[in-house]
This record gives sequence, structure tokens and C-alpha cells, in this order.
Amino acid sequence: DWKGCQALFQRAREIAPDDVEVLQSLSWFASAFGRIDEALALARRIVELDPLHFGCYLWLAILLANSASYDDAESALATALKLKPAIPRHFATLGRIRLYQGRFADAIAAFEREPLEWERKTGIALALARLGPAAASDAALQEMVANHAHGAAIKIAEIHAYRNELDAAFE
Repeated sequence: DWKGCQALFQRAREIAPDDVEVLQSLSWFASAFGRIDEALALARRIVELDPLHFGCYLWLAILLANSASYDDAESALATALKLKPAIPRHFATLGRIRLYQGRFADAIAAFEREPLEWERKTGIALALARLGPAAASDAALQEMVANHAHGAAIKIAEIHAYRNELDAAFE
């Protein structure tokens, strides 16, 4: 019941307009439904309210990267890293920024530093799909299937979709 969910989030915001957790939930919700400008505005407000929370900056970086604001995304990501060195998903986010920029070798270098294996392997498989060789991309995909089919099936589908293997993405 997405309408009911949104109504609850809005009611929570009326009760606690500056509650970071409420605003974070609203930002996630807006992003999930393609309301990126709203999600970004909420993420920026969250950073204003809680400038020492690394997760707020990481979320802002992800939204900015998805909006093709790569320099701003890197800046938000750098702030997150200053606040908490070695955050999981930091290098995966940096790798995605590089991927979106078409800097595939740099993307692989960033993904290789990601501590979360499934994020690391997903990113490498995505970058190899564009950089090549095809056999390396195939091997990275097969490694994901062998080791993460149950816990990261959505990531395997993402790799297939990125490789334009749409039928395989929905298997």
C-alpha cells in the first residue's frame, strides 16, 4: 500500500519535521518512485541537520551520481569518507561514478577496493561488460552466480541487464 506508506511518512514529517530518520525515509521513498529532485532536496536537508553522519553523505552521493552530478557526488563521498574511513559501499559508489562517466578502467580500480564482496564483484562485472574482454566479464558474472545467487540475485539481474541480456535478467 504505497499511498498509505506515503501518508504515514508525511504524517511523521508533520509531527517531527526535522527528524533525520523520517527525512531519510522520505528521501528513499521519493527516490524509489523517481522523484529525484525531491529525494535530493530531502538528502541535502538531512546533511544540514546532521552534518556528522557519514550515511547521510553517502546517500547524497548516490543520488547525485544517479543525477549525473558527478563532481558533487565525489565531494559528498569524500565527506562521508572523512567522517568514517573505510565505509562499506564507498568504493562501490566511487566505482559507479566512474562507470557512469565511461571511465571503465578507473571504475574497476575503485571496485577492487570495495570491502563488500558482492558489491566489488558486481561492479567489476559491470565495468568489464564495457571495457572487455568479454571472457573476463563472463567469468565475473559466473563468479557472482556461483557465490551470490541467493543473496544478490538482483545484482546478477543488473549485470545481465547492463550486458543487454534482458531475458537472462528476468530468469
